[in-house]
Amino acid sequence: MAGEERMIENRSAQRTLLVLQAEVMSGGSIYGGVIKNFSEAGLYVETVPTREITDFLPEKRIELKFKTSHGETINLKCEVVWIYSKKLQYGLKQNNLGVEITVPSIKYKRFLKTL
Repeated sequence: MAGEERMIENRSAQRTLLVLQAEVMSGGSIYGGVIKNFSEAGLYVETVPTREITDFLPEKRIELKFKTSHGETINLKCEVVWIYSKKLQYGLKQNNLGVEITVPSIKYKRFLKTL
């Protein structure tokens, strides 16, 4: 499931562009999503279209779960820093999230070193 990889400078942390499928858990619900870039401190995530955005408001605690291209599952506890929500048809919204990793795991840190 790996996509394009390259290093870029963005904000204060170096980011790696890599597209991986993810599950976003918030408010007792599980949403599909795509992580589009990674850094030590945070991630850029797009959720599948939803009807509500309340599960993704800033300061909301969420969990992300994804598999690396080597099949290893990584779980991260995060906090939403910003959201950009775009209206789609039929009352759906496309949610783009900037999230801060609040509990970085050793597995995640190892994964970043492989990019």
